[in-house]
Amino acid sequence: MADYESSPRLATATTQPVLDVTQRSHLHGEGRTGWRRINRRLLSIQYIRGGAAVVVLCAHGTPGLPQIILTKMGMALDFFFIISGFLFVVISDERTRPMQFFVERMLRIVPLYFVLTAACFALIYSGILVPIVNPLRWLAGLPNWNWPFFLRSILFIPGASPFEPDLNPLIPQGWTLNYEVMFYILFSASLFLRRRLVVPVLTLLCSAIVLAGIFVDGGPAFRFWTSPIIFEFVFGMWAGVAWQEDWDFRRVFAWFCLASIPLMFVTGLFFVGWPFNPERMAAFPDLLVVLGAFLTLVALDRRPAGLPEIRPLRMIGDAGYSIYLFHFIPIILVDRVGDFISVSPPAYFLAVVGGGFAGGFACYHWLELPLARRVRRFRSQRTIRNAQPVLGVASSAANGATRSSGRRTRRLG
Repeated sequence: MADYESSPRLATATTQPVLDVTQRSHLHGEGRTGWRRINRRLLSIQYIRGGAAVVVLCAHGTPGLPQIILTKMGMALDFFFIISGFLFVVISDERTRPMQFFVERMLRIVPLYFVLTAACFALIYSGILVPIVNPLRWLAGLPNWNWPFFLRSILFIPGASPFEPDLNPLIPQGWTLNYEVMFYILFSASLFLRRRLVVPVLTLLCSAIVLAGIFVDGGPAFRFWTSPIIFEFVFGMWAGVAWQEDWDFRRVFAWFCLASIPLMFVTGLFFVGWPFNPERMAAFPDLLVVLGAFLTLVALDRRPAGLPEIRPLRMIGDAGYSIYLFHFIPIILVDRVGDFISVSPPAYFLAVVGGGFAGGFACYHWLELPLARRVRRFRSQRTIRNAQPVLGVASSAANGATRSSGRRTRRLG
């Protein structure tokens, strides 16, 4: 998911999080020479993130949907990439350090993803109750598990899945996180540049990556990385620049429409049928609907009053990352039940969507937030430990200076 930073209220925690930063505020209407981090929660991002996670949940919980409907519901995934690009710009400022940015982004998505990937790995390869009722059998079977697949999944490396024809990781919807990590690396490296150069340089770099996909005959993983879908991240970054510079979002949308024409032409001509190159990117209305909806909500949120808080929607947005990842567990369990009894489509929907929704909220409160707090506490303690030697040297120097000053005073006296 996106920038799938999860916990919105934790400054150093994951997915998919709300913006609650305490740096310099965004002053609407004032000119500026550099980027400034916003200091309030963007409800537009929370609403979009939560809505997109629910759409993905419903798509996965509804068996037998026609491909055209699945394609349209897949537009929800486009929002995740646009959100990531947007957030990268609006939560950065002139003081943001590249490595610090990368580490904080990774800590937002990695802990929960690792835990849930390990849980799904155990469920798939051991049987649901085998570790409890027969631990010796479970331990004996460990060497036969697909460990390369597990390692590739947690290292965000696209590769062939033993269960699906696509290059999905163990949690199938985790393929979006493979792109997220790619974005983290590219954006963090670009922060060595002057801020006004970051987005133009990354736009050119992404263009070169897509062109490489056209002219270089690489393998499946290479095709994955060179997908035109990375331009949704670019659109998000430019939307962030528009926020930073107070541009008129209606003009921004007009420029997006013009930029979409060659992108959709290239996608339709060279990339349809490749892994993770959705056909909707070659359909003129679809991409523009996503961009228009995103810009409209963000523009409404840029007003001084912002958007009104609708608590249920905000809560879904808070738990969006957990819902997005966790709902694969109900799918595994229902599939196991389906090996013994017939599961009707309505029962499948209720089990997967209901279980994914309720389990996602439980996962958010009992797993994602506690993990984020532990990570934040560890980083705080490490920062204090690293600062102590510096403070000790400074204190010794100050004491030495005081003693020298006292000796000079006595000599003068």
